[in-house]
Amino acid sequence: MKNDTLPKARFPRPRGFIGWTPQTKTAELLGQVKQILGEYRDYLPLTIRQIFYRLAVVPSQIERYSLPTALPKATDHRAFDGDTVQAEALPPDILARIVENAILEELDTDLYDMAVKQEARDREALIEWTNRP
Repeated sequence: MKNDTLPKARFPRPRGFIGWTPQTKTAELLGQVKQILGEYRDYLPLTIRQIFYRLAVVPSQIERYSLPTALPKATDHRAFDGDTVQAEALPPDILARIVENAILEELDTDLYDMAVKQEARDREALIEWTNRP
């Protein structure tokens, strides 16, 4: 008869609550999330997308648009090398295009189109209803 038991796990899973020591990258990510939550505490609760979808100026944009740079503030403990650039340094039309593209990458256009059409039908129904004698 064939043995149907599962092989013993190489690393048995401990039971109950145990201490957790995250890897360095994980700890850094958690620190960034904590920082964002602190910055936006007045707007809580946030969705995961609001936490992780932050846009930043990247080095190629600094070069392409000849953006002014500055040394990071002594109180800024984010992990990056070199000088800092404010997103507002981008020309408004370019910044708007970057933000729009980031939104469009996430937007379910079929769902959006359905919502716009439903909104138009609702608007027409309300206009019709308010114009009744």
